[in-house]
Amino acid sequence: MRPFLIYILISTCILTSNGYGQNTESVSEVDTTINLLQELTTQCELILFENEQIIIKSSYELFEKNMEEWLKMHPHIKSDKELLKLVKSKSDTSSINVIELALQNKLDDRLEYRMTDLIDKGQCIIYSKEKKSLIPNLTRLTYSYVCGPTCGHGGRIYSIDGVEFFRVLDWIS
Repeated sequence: MRPFLIYILISTCILTSNGYGQNTESVSEVDTTINLLQELTTQCELILFENEQIIIKSSYELFEKNMEEWLKMHPHIKSDKELLKLVKSKSDTSSINVIELALQNKLDDRLEYRMTDLIDKGQCIIYSKEKKSLIPNLTRLTYSYVCGPTCGHGGRIYSIDGVEFFRVLDWIS
């Protein structure tokens, strides 16, 4: 009788675990073209990002509006409140280097997300140092890589003329 019970138990385990170990990996990618501002009309311009090739700027007004809308939906993020407070404290000047403010106050990760939100909405200008002109648009690749039920990551990759200049990780599991 015991061998029969062992056989039933083993058969049940094999049949119920048939899907275990199967490949559940998937990749999702979506390209989006984003049209950017071609001029900034503002009393105070904000420098949000700079590297050897480009400078990203927005207006104080667009930044403030973006932050206030974000904070209405996410009032618990104190570092975003702090970033907005710092930028507001300098808003009486003609230009604010938000990169330096964020780095000095360890808020650079929050600036990245606010900057990418402004880019996604086309609310900034990008100046090409090489071409000495404004970039009219860029490509955003939104991707997800899922390697299992609790395994994966996703984010956004930004590029100009096929050359990546920035990426942000939106989720990880």
